[in-house]
Amino acid sequence: MSQINAENLVNVEDLFILLGEKDLIIYQLEKRIRLLEAQTNQSNMKEGKNNGTKA
Repeated sequence: MSQINAENLVNVEDLFILLGEKDLIIYQLEKRIRLLEAQTNQSNMKEGKNNGTKA
């Protein structure tokens, strides 16, 4: 098994910059959506609501 070295590590967002700005924007939006969904689910659980239920 090869050892991971700091020179080989690349930031995911840097890869998207190489692929194109549009792909980076999509990635950032999807990341933000996942965060907001997690926060919403957490709030719903605190309020005693069922997961996956639409308001």
